[in-house]
Amino acid sequence: MENYGWLVVVFDTDKSIEAVPSNWYNTTTDKVYFPTTKDVKNIRNAIETAVEPSSTWPSYKVKILSRCDNFAQADRRAARGTNSDNVSSHGEEIGNTSGNTRVRKPPLRYASEAETSSESYQSDGGSSRAATPPLRVNDSVHSQWTKKTLLSAKGQKQTNSSYDASMNTPTNFESSAGNLQRKTFRHETDTENQIFNLLRDLQRRVVRMELKIDQLQEGMDRQILLSANNVINEDVFKDIKEFLPLKTIQQLVDFEELLKLKFDSAAKLLGLEGGENVKHATRNVMRQLFSDEFSKGFSWKGAKGKKALNSYERTAQLIIESVRQNQKTSNATSSDIIAAAKYYLVKSTERLKKKEANVINNADI
Repeated sequence: MENYGWLVVVFDTDKSIEAVPSNWYNTTTDKVYFPTTKDVKNIRNAIETAVEPSSTWPSYKVKILSRCDNFAQADRRAARGTNSDNVSSHGEEIGNTSGNTRVRKPPLRYASEAETSSESYQSDGGSSRAATPPLRVNDSVHSQWTKKTLLSAKGQKQTNSSYDASMNTPTNFESSAGNLQRKTFRHETDTENQIFNLLRDLQRRVVRMELKIDQLQEGMDRQILLSANNVINEDVFKDIKEFLPLKTIQQLVDFEELLKLKFDSAAKLLGLEGGENVKHATRNVMRQLFSDEFSKGFSWKGAKGKKALNSYERTAQLIIESVRQNQKTSNATSSDIIAAAKYYLVKSTERLKKKEANVINNADI
């Protein structure tokens, strides 16, 4: 777990720079989880409030450029890093060691509001300075309480002075008023902190709900699109379904020829079942594509005298593209999908034995 609250990272895929909470960063894989929603406001709220990442979020390979204690500091550094290599802190040197800076492309992940607000951090002389932070909930409450307390204290002091003039005991009254103010301050400060913590927790819950709604909406849009494609390409899908599942080498050879014309349609068809992760999605694709009797004679590279599935290039690539049709695995790497496909092929014999045992058991009933 990181010691700092927020990180400034650069994504390997598009070289974009973002500020992200440290709890989104996986120290084992050097990857960052990032929500798939297109709503920029919801993403920035999720980053600022450091919501817990969802298991459905895709992850991206990144490099850490800087670590920050708060979101505002990380956001400023990310904004500066978008336009130059200068995002380091405490004497760190990131990027070009010669001191020259180069203009970066704007982040491709989403249109960051930090680009439009970064000018507020530049003075007339061009030097960087932090903008005045917005008034927060607890600051506003504290400010109003302070004004009331000062007015009350002022009135109390005047009353005490007029009374003390006749009693000649100002010390006792001033001491009592001070104790009362300190007790009141402690009580109201504790109440303010409780209210602020409740509001912050509520804000995080709202952000999580908004992200979940966005993901559900995107999933519904995708299903509608796939349904429309099914209707439009029903004849194309029919031709593909006639081959599946593949049971002989000749069928596989003929299927390779069919993929020259209908590769995209085949990928959409095999990707319809989806899956919660890469392993599940790959299993669903392989199950539709091959019978267990046929797949037990294959390994991915032809190990142990078996046929090499990767020698049938179009079919091998079809497996990868079909898994990526699923929203939850759209960013899966080829190596991850191939690893899942290898595992499925290795388990073909075991699945076949279980099926045969089940048939025998049913026959005994």
